[in-house]
Amino acid sequence: MESLVIGKVIDINYKISEILGRGGMGVVYKAHDMTLDRDVALKMMDARLAADGSFLRRFQAEAKALAKLQNPNIVTIHALRESELGFCIVMEFVKGMTLADVIKQTGPLPFGRALHIFRQILTAVGHAHREGIIHRDIKPSNIMLAEGDFVKVTDFGLAKIQQSSTGTVTVGTGGTLFYMSPEQLKGLANVDHRGDIYSIGMALYESVTGTLPFRDTDSDFAIREAIVKGSILPPDKIKPDLPKELVKVITKAIDTDLGKRFQSATEMWKALEKCDTIGKAEKERRVNDKTVTIIAAKPHRSKKPLYVVSSLVALLVIGYVLWPITFPANALISIQTDPPGSVVLMNGKEIGATPIMNHEIAAGTVVLQIQKPRYALKETSLVVDRGESVSISIPLTEIPAIAEQVTKPETTSQSTGDTKEGKSSTTEAISASEKRIEKEESTVTEQVIPTPIRSPGDLAKYLASSLKKKTKIAAARVLVEPFTYQDTKIASPFSKYLKTELEGKLTEGEKWGIVHHASFVNPGSKDIDQAFAEASGASYVVAGTYWDQPDGVKFVATLHRVSDNREIATAEAMVRSDTFNDTSLRLKPQNFEQVVDDLKVISTDETNVSGLKLDVWTNKGADNLVFSKGEKMQVYVRVNKPCYMRFMYQLANGKRTLLTDDNFYIDESRVNLPYKIPGEFQCDAPFGAEVLQVFARTEKFDPIEIVEQDEYQYLKEDLKDFLFATRGMKRIREGVLQSEARVVLTTVEN
Repeated sequence: MESLVIGKVIDINYKISEILGRGGMGVVYKAHDMTLDRDVALKMMDARLAADGSFLRRFQAEAKALAKLQNPNIVTIHALRESELGFCIVMEFVKGMTLADVIKQTGPLPFGRALHIFRQILTAVGHAHREGIIHRDIKPSNIMLAEGDFVKVTDFGLAKIQQSSTGTVTVGTGGTLFYMSPEQLKGLANVDHRGDIYSIGMALYESVTGTLPFRDTDSDFAIREAIVKGSILPPDKIKPDLPKELVKVITKAIDTDLGKRFQSATEMWKALEKCDTIGKAEKERRVNDKTVTIIAAKPHRSKKPLYVVSSLVALLVIGYVLWPITFPANALISIQTDPPGSVVLMNGKEIGATPIMNHEIAAGTVVLQIQKPRYALKETSLVVDRGESVSISIPLTEIPAIAEQVTKPETTSQSTGDTKEGKSSTTEAISASEKRIEKEESTVTEQVIPTPIRSPGDLAKYLASSLKKKTKIAAARVLVEPFTYQDTKIASPFSKYLKTELEGKLTEGEKWGIVHHASFVNPGSKDIDQAFAEASGASYVVAGTYWDQPDGVKFVATLHRVSDNREIATAEAMVRSDTFNDTSLRLKPQNFEQVVDDLKVISTDETNVSGLKLDVWTNKGADNLVFSKGEKMQVYVRVNKPCYMRFMYQLANGKRTLLTDDNFYIDESRVNLPYKIPGEFQCDAPFGAEVLQVFARTEKFDPIEIVEQDEYQYLKEDLKDFLFATRGMKRIREGVLQSEARVVLTTVEN
């Protein structure tokens, strides 16, 4: 049956090409996303599992949680779909091999390669743990290795979903038992993240020894007993040349005592980093010791005077002592891309555009991000040693232009006085990069609502069909922004709900695909939100606003083309005010009037002195921002001169706090580069409209009074006094530059 679907198109959009694997959840297929012209992996849920309603609900909830994981070492979840074959998760397709296949082909991994791989695994798993997600099924077959041994961890959370309703663990086949922690084998309901640490330790054991500490003849019962009792053969008994520090790391990771195990992925990562440093130093010492020993022990049969021999030995000893000191501390890297002219970020810092030749870097792990408009973001990592010169070439994948299907309207032409009416519509595909849709053709407002709007779903359906009808675009990659209230930058819980509904309606029928914000963008000289849209792969952006009016609520949705930020279609709807009474969602932000009044105060006497440029944005962009409870907000800034910064954050309850230490300094090395301010800020109560106001100055700010409470640094002054104290009169001093910027966002509970 599984082979019968090869070559078929499911869910209108995904053409299945081959089977990638099978597991307890079902079958994983390789497919082609015909809308976005990219390969994806489809994890199809087994029909028998789908029949269990409680299992299905857990599956859906877990898929939504996993989709929020944004980490380069975790396979990206694109969508959860219900197709004619059942429920499936649409995931990133990774071209490469599993770690299990690599071990099977090559045997034990070299020390450096293993550390490079497992540091990435720990980075991914640590990120998931911080988001409250435990893998529970880490094993080499769930670790994909792409080009350059770039790690992609797969199947997050699925083992957790496979727990039965009684809370006992269902042990799958394919070797999962070998990597399970003692507490998981005991069926404890509250197995925590340290179970993943154990599994990583066992996978590392197998990677560096080439085998597991069990015999082929061992029964499942014998293996369970060995794991629970901790009677595991030490890895250096299998491979005696393993570094002692590495053996200690593995032994600690698979300790049966939870208290003696590594307490976090970060702790184990640091242990591996230390292990790497000690290993390299030990290797250098052994090499140098060996050289001196061989030369010094060599029998001397020459009749030359003894002082000549002594001099030679002295020179060798001096060379031995000085050699580690003169060894180059850094490495060189050259980077080329196809096509060239791509922006390169190294460990989050921009280093220039390709080609980059002989760029000096510190030895260690290097994470590269390659960005170029209309090309997919490329991420990779590598490990460089001291004195090493590395040259890499990275091909980029162009995001294909979507053909816009434009239906020509009926036309009237005159010839020799006779009128001929066009009686049929002709459809032609016009490349988006070669011809633009005329604005007059697409912005005609149709106010006739074909069916009554009785729910948010009806509203989303009408707006989506209206935009599609006016543009006649048959295929598009669309980024949907939350609607704002009364054409401000302030949204509401209803905004988030309508966004989700609209995304669903836009993908019905025509081949419109939904994309989401990239997690990191270097905007360059572009508008920040346009840069985010381009980085996400969107060809169009849908945004909108709504107003309370005497006769109802008016909604306006617009469709903009990303390439030139041109508005090409508008849809309007007037909806009765009582239409949404049955929902528990607020249309109006609960502290709307207060925030609007405060923004007026903030904008009065706003200071932006020519010469100091300041940009501020978040991991979701700069406008139309909605953060849900538990989501992380990251704040980025960019200035064109070294300066001091003050970050004032106004909570939904009206209280104001400093987001970071006051007089935060941006030095010369960070000028004109995106800089993430330290820390991640998690969305929590109180909920509503909030404001981040950022001040920059080339001279330190005057001190302000704060009160520390509940890990916040609350401001004692009211808003006007705080602004006066911050702005002061320094802006009139010669040579002192000031600038301000703000981000308005909405936090919601659901």
